[in-house]
Amino acid sequence: MNQTNDNDTNNTNPEETALIWKERGNHHYTNGQFGDASKAYQNGLDGLHNLDDSPLVIALNANLAMIRLKLKEFEEAVKLCNWILAKEPKNRKAKEGLCLDNNRTWSKETIRKVLNESMDDLKECLSFHEDESPGVDQKQNETYKTALARLQRICESYSSDNETLGKEKDTDNVSRKSCQRTAAEMKQDILRLLMARKGSREQRGEEAFFILSWNWWRDWCRYVDFFYHFAENDDRDRAKHVLQLLPSGATLPQMDENDDSSDDDSSCGSNFRLQPESIDNSCLFVPDSSLHLHWFCRPGQLHLKPNLVRGYHYEILPREVYFALRSWYGEVTPSICRRTTAAGVVNLYPPSRDRRRSRALQSCTACKAPYASLKCKSCMSVSYCGWECQESHWPFHRGSCTNGSLGGRQRTREGGMIGLNNLGNTCFMNSALQCLSHATPLTRYFLSNQFRKDINKTNVLGTGGKLAVAYDVVMKGLWMNDKATAISPTSLKRAIALFAPRFAGSLQHDAQEFLAYLLDGLHEDLNRITSAPYVEMPDVTDGQNMAIAGAGAWDAHRKRNDSLVFDTFYGQFQSTCICPKCRRVSVSFDAFNHVSLEIPQMESITVTIPVLFFGAVGGKMPLRHAITVSRRGSVADLKSKLAEQTGVSQSKIVFADIYNHTIYELLHDNKAVHKIGANDVVAAFEIEPFTSRSIHAVAVNTLVCKGDGEERDKTLIGYPLMISFHIDLPCQQVWERLWRMLRHYIGEKNGDDDIDDEDFKPEDILKIHIIDGKSKAPIDAFSTGDGKLTSLLPVHSSDSLLKFIGDKCTEDFLFLSLEWDARVARKGGSVIRPELFMAHAEHDSMQNVLRSQRNNHNRSAISLDQCFETFTNPERLDERNMWYCSSCKEHVKALKTMKLWRLPNILVVHLKRFAYKHTLRREKLDTFVDFPVDGLNMEPHCAKATSSIIDETVPAEYDLFGVINHYGRLGFGHYTAFAREWDENSMSNTFAAFDDSSVTKIGTRTHELISSAAYVLFYRRRSFN
Repeated sequence: MNQTNDNDTNNTNPEETALIWKERGNHHYTNGQFGDASKAYQNGLDGLHNLDDSPLVIALNANLAMIRLKLKEFEEAVKLCNWILAKEPKNRKAKEGLCLDNNRTWSKETIRKVLNESMDDLKECLSFHEDESPGVDQKQNETYKTALARLQRICESYSSDNETLGKEKDTDNVSRKSCQRTAAEMKQDILRLLMARKGSREQRGEEAFFILSWNWWRDWCRYVDFFYHFAENDDRDRAKHVLQLLPSGATLPQMDENDDSSDDDSSCGSNFRLQPESIDNSCLFVPDSSLHLHWFCRPGQLHLKPNLVRGYHYEILPREVYFALRSWYGEVTPSICRRTTAAGVVNLYPPSRDRRRSRALQSCTACKAPYASLKCKSCMSVSYCGWECQESHWPFHRGSCTNGSLGGRQRTREGGMIGLNNLGNTCFMNSALQCLSHATPLTRYFLSNQFRKDINKTNVLGTGGKLAVAYDVVMKGLWMNDKATAISPTSLKRAIALFAPRFAGSLQHDAQEFLAYLLDGLHEDLNRITSAPYVEMPDVTDGQNMAIAGAGAWDAHRKRNDSLVFDTFYGQFQSTCICPKCRRVSVSFDAFNHVSLEIPQMESITVTIPVLFFGAVGGKMPLRHAITVSRRGSVADLKSKLAEQTGVSQSKIVFADIYNHTIYELLHDNKAVHKIGANDVVAAFEIEPFTSRSIHAVAVNTLVCKGDGEERDKTLIGYPLMISFHIDLPCQQVWERLWRMLRHYIGEKNGDDDIDDEDFKPEDILKIHIIDGKSKAPIDAFSTGDGKLTSLLPVHSSDSLLKFIGDKCTEDFLFLSLEWDARVARKGGSVIRPELFMAHAEHDSMQNVLRSQRNNHNRSAISLDQCFETFTNPERLDERNMWYCSSCKEHVKALKTMKLWRLPNILVVHLKRFAYKHTLRREKLDTFVDFPVDGLNMEPHCAKATSSIIDETVPAEYDLFGVINHYGRLGFGHYTAFAREWDENSMSNTFAAFDDSSVTKIGTRTHELISSAAYVLFYRRRSFN
């Protein structure tokens, strides 16, 4: 950097002058001239004495604080850092300046002094609050309690560490020696290990990798400048090279995701970076209170959290690299090792052999959990998994409990087999409650009274816990009441009316809408976030890793939503919108608690149409393509798809309907696809576009078997043909072109050898006549040389075709009759085989369709998979749902695609059976939808963002446990339900039918479950997230 002239500092603008001094100070700092750098920064500050809050003033003070640390003027450095943090709490350099250690930190005496002063200041603030306590509000009281707790922690930490600061042990010396390796040395050691691994050609099949917390890895990379973020020349090529040394799929860590400092990294502060603590992977393990740990994991063992994303939650490192880091820093959590499979893939979640608990365990009488260890001390006949369950069940067990007797009265009715009385058109509510009561995690949560500790009475979006308490009463009545045959959910109906007034009264309502409101209300009443922070959803940028973006959006949503309802029923959508004008792509992620699927009908179901394609080159059989388009599409859509498969321009493709070996009709672009019959033969011909300098001909094949002259026996055979050629093309070239296109129709002479042209002349076996398009009568247009006219196309004429037919061709097409003479001398059999004229080859698309039909020949017309395919298909938004494009600054009809990104543990599927006809009427769709009872595989319907080496997937197989049925029409229909019991070990094979107060078992008769009345489906995931 060149020296700045002194005249430059005479600039009248104080900020420009301060920038000049700042550059001069940076130059002195780079050369190690800390005294001159300090003077330069101070001169810059002198000119800005009236701008204390200016970002430039904060930047100069931050640089000056770093200089004070270099000069070991710690007291001045502390004052500057505290002043900076008061102005800008997130300033990185100020925070680092207060945390530096070893040869760049304060002495032990300084640490004690600063801690004592900090505690004295905090005590003084708290004592002032106590003096003013009568006049403070609730928020200040909470601040006071928080500050008091922090003071106690500081005092405890200071008293426990005070002796350690003054003691020197041999073990400490050894540890300090390993930690005192410089950042540059550690960086070079890790790079050497990675390069050695990269250069080694002895890659064993089961290579060991270790999982490391992403936050720790990012902090270490920043500390040692592993990816050259702080290089003088910002060498990005070296950063990419280092990234390639890591296991494939690695992500480049950001320099500092929370850095809001106003200064640039090229200044002196960039050399001060925090050294990470011991390796801590605790954020990757399932917490003790998690539903996942309670549901599937063994107590006392550590298990990885589900849905971990590489580059956001963790990084994977080779064994030698992780061992080096562990030897330098140690670890406070157990190591997480994963080995590659034979395919070279690392399974983040390897299958566990003992994931499920044994069925031999005693079940809890209250919540049905299969690990009860307590018994009622009075009768010893019932078991519980904890005192909460015993307390919850006691009001129902009190009457049957016999003190001192082992023969207490047994339950007279099986739990969950109790009906709900109809309170007046409440069948919609009863059916939804019966299915929801069989959602085992949620029901067990209420039966065990665990929900009480999570009731949120301050949430303005909920009911203050009234809905949760009312729901608890219904659940205990359904599962613990062993005397009644039906109960009345009166309190729950009143509570839901407080949350959603539309459900008040006795009108019939939609069961799916009630279910959605009920889940939202329970979630808000049980939301553990008592003070929801403001969260700005992160934007998804172009080229960003979708897995990282989805995880970030999910975590941002979780900051405001945390409940067992959310853990059980909520998943995540990925929504993509493409602007039709500027082609801008916008991706967002949204949470959901149910999936609404349209039932494919005539206007939305896709159809596959076989199309025979005749190329312009000819000489080979036509190819039969399978074109799949929307049922409401047009021939233009068929043409577009065929152009993609063949590579031929759409302007050169003409579609036609073939009937009785002739072209019956040309299919125009605007013809609807659904008007094409199932037995129609559709052909596509490659021809030149229609111009005044081209001739388009339509030819039919005719087989001549016997007779002479007009008495000849003619039969139409094969497919017709459409060709185009230039208007000035000679007759001879027209004849030769047609022969080349048709030559492959000639069969084999003896079944072994092809017919040679020496055996016969082409004009002997094929004669081409010009005919009238309507009457099919021959048109005599050619001279025979003896003054007569004939319709036979001359074989050896060099005259153009236009010369003969110019005044006789008044139609758009030239019609030809291709007469194949079967009377040609036969040696060893006829040279004409009519079956070859109908032969065609199958394109790969057709083979795939035929294979799919063979594999799914027993499938119904519409399946649940087809509904999901319709849901994930791109859709053009209409005028009522236009999307605002931030680039075009207007609302546009964007192309929107919805995909399932994160699947919930319990998947609620809503079949949209009510279609709007107009504002006041909805029509019921009674379409039969086939859905699986066991083994619904959702992986094909989910968006995937996979890594090349890591397999982060969790099996997405679901089993049905509940169905809401609707009979009749909206507003005047009736709802019923099917449900079955299940837990973490297995699922019952017996379904029960719920019709208000009536409950009957239907066993394994699944044909009653799968019907056209199915409206809402409940699936549970076999492997919980």
